Amino acid sequence: MYCTRCGAPLEDDAKFCTSCGMPVGSGTDAPEESEPSQNEPPQKEAPGKKKTGRIVAGIVAGVVLVVGIGLLAAYAVRLSGENKRLTAQVEDAERTGDSALQTEGAESGPSESIAQSESVAQTESVPQTETVPQTESIPQTEAVLPADFTFSDDEWLRLSYAGAGLIQACQDQLPEGTVFDASSMDLSGYALDNAEGTDASAASASGLRLYGFKVEGNYAVTDAELMVNNGSGIYPDGLFRIWWQKDSSSLGYSAAQIQRLPQALPEIAAIEASSTLISYERADKYQVSNVADQDLSTAWVEGADGYGVGESLTLTFNGPQALHGLRIAGGYRKNQATYGENAKVTAYRLEFSDGTTMDVTMGSYPEDGHLGKSPIGVNGWETVLSTDGRDWNSIRPGLDFISFGREITTDYVKLTILEVAPGTVYEDTCITEISAY
Repeated sequence: MYCTRCGAPLEDDAKFCTSCGMPVGSGTDAPEESEPSQNEPPQKEAPGKKKTGRIVAGIVAGVVLVVGIGLLAAYAVRLSGENKRLTAQVEDAERTGDSALQTEGAESGPSESIAQSESVAQTESVPQTETVPQTESIPQTEAVLPADFTFSDDEWLRLSYAGAGLIQACQDQLPEGTVFDASSMDLSGYALDNAEGTDASAASASGLRLYGFKVEGNYAVTDAELMVNNGSGIYPDGLFRIWWQKDSSSLGYSAAQIQRLPQALPEIAAIEASSTLISYERADKYQVSNVADQDLSTAWVEGADGYGVGESLTLTFNGPQALHGLRIAGGYRKNQATYGENAKVTAYRLEFSDGTTMDVTMGSYPEDGHLGKSPIGVNGWETVLSTDGRDWNSIRPGLDFISFGREITTDYVKLTILEVAPGTVYEDTCITEISAY
């Protein structure tokens, strides 16, 4: 028999448990489960065994914890050493420029460590100033010009003379259409010391005639016609685009770039005249098409009474053309007799298909001649005759010319006679050649 409280074995006739003092056969504090068989001990574990189990379990858990912490610490030390090794390899590669070594280092070791090392290497190997060169073309110290910026008349007069001198100095480096870098050239070296208004020195100098202007960032961009003074007279010698930049020079600007613009001679599709003189020799002798045959021995002669003031001729082109001026061989250039005996036009009215109208007096060079605010008509020095044996192309630059001072896109040009210089014999006004540019 066993004690129902502590499970100690009892004598069959015992009244009390010799271990816990529990009365034998008492129902007080007895377990609710059925009494164990007298032949088998109860399945309940003794209190001493429970305490021992808990102690063993605690010891095992402690050992596992200590071992785990030790393993983690060892791994951390290994990981730190690996990162230091990779970082040292990458830094050595950056100093020596060995890209292969950088790649080798990036491919070894734990993936997380690799990502961290690569991030550091990329940040340190790419200088933070590498994005700056994109803005170096426009120095940061130069303010961007306002959209409504323009040159004053005095500024343009000075740049007109200096720019013309600069262009003439580098003509050989200005093939049509290409852009020439003029930033290293000293613009002030070509300036006139007394380029004020239109005094004698300024009027005799070559200059740029402004006909277009715009602002691009910190550049003032002008389209201009080069007017050359060769000692014998002034003549137009090409169209140019100049990029001006503010600086601290005596002129206040420098020419950063120069471009010679294309300048094609427009093809004349048809010519009409308000009247034509009828010749007894042949009907087509003085026909209007003579002004475009590049032959100094032929001319158009108006057919009205008197000197033909108010008569006109019209040049029509093959489609719209961007024009800047006209070149004219006035009078009848066949020989000395025809040139002196007939009248020559001294003033024209010009009309264009875009509605523009301008009156031009030949031989005049107004005060704003370099500014392009009004058309100018200049008498050239080439008054050669067909008997001199020179061809059209050789005399063309020195002919009388009219500069519009702007670009005019038009389908035609109509020239009306406003004034003439009378001839010594005939009341007939003649024009030998006309070409547009």
